Amino acid sequence: MIDAESAVLNKDSFLTFASDADGNLAHAYLLVCEDAFFRKIFLKAAAKRIFRKDVRAEEPLLQSIEEGSYPDVSFLDGAEMKVKEISALIEKAGMQPLYGDRKVFCIDNADKLNAQSQNKLLKTYEEPPSYLTVIMASSNENGILQTVKSRAKKIYTEGFSPEETVGFLQEEGYSRTQAVMAASLGDGNMERASTFLSDEKYSGLYDACFEMLLSLSGSARIVYYVYGDLFTKENAAVTFDIMESVFADVLKTVCDPSLPLSNIGREYDIKQIAAGYNPQSAQEALFALNEGRKKLNFNVSSVRSAEGVLFDILEAKYKWQ
Repeated sequence: MIDAESAVLNKDSFLTFASDADGNLAHAYLLVCEDAFFRKIFLKAAAKRIFRKDVRAEEPLLQSIEEGSYPDVSFLDGAEMKVKEISALIEKAGMQPLYGDRKVFCIDNADKLNAQSQNKLLKTYEEPPSYLTVIMASSNENGILQTVKSRAKKIYTEGFSPEETVGFLQEEGYSRTQAVMAASLGDGNMERASTFLSDEKYSGLYDACFEMLLSLSGSARIVYYVYGDLFTKENAAVTFDIMESVFADVLKTVCDPSLPLSNIGREYDIKQIAAGYNPQSAQEALFALNEGRKKLNFNVSSVRSAEGVLFDILEAKYKWQ
């Protein structure tokens, strides 16, 4: 079974970066991927690839990069960095590498850096010393200043496939049934899939989401749900993920009942929900969820986003009946 690092190394996104590392390395990159698990592996592999072609070779330099102890490679978390830490990083950027001729800064959660921190980092990001490469990574681009984005070579990747995620979860000891369900809910996002399996809170949301969809027969119920636990600021994105997984199975059911479902153990509930939909309304429900997720990313309140999604789903359901 393929391991997570090997999967990353074989992605087109990483192969593109590896090609750059062979002679056309940019001074600044922005990796955009929703999966934090994927980003972490990619950043370490990218840092190693700058120094060696074979990132899996057993040698002290690569091992020290992997462990985060190599002095010329820094792994940082934008969610924890303030202006003070940015100032220290800029000062460090001006120092020659201790070994060899390269220095690498990898900053995950770059979208969590506030505007002041991003502006302070901008000059170093735009015109770094010849020996420095800065790789920023983020779940999305919305929190990153346009002036920062425009200076970077962008790398877009969807992360792991659902099939890969199932394999990784089975390697961690979960049953195939658990792994398939979690991978579907996470849409291939290993971080989300692991969270679904390890945190009881999410299994509660999963059950509550099915209860909502089974009883959502009219607009009067929408107010009851949007102000409940499913659509709090902390839970709305996860609830949308669960709903998307459910409606993907609903679409399968109304198009071809013989297709295997992702929500294993919930086949009866999926059939009950699907009874109120046809292919067109199921597709429109999925579209509404995608639009709702976009609103959340643009900081529209979770309640407003949820209202829009639920009203659109009901409208689609009755429009196509």
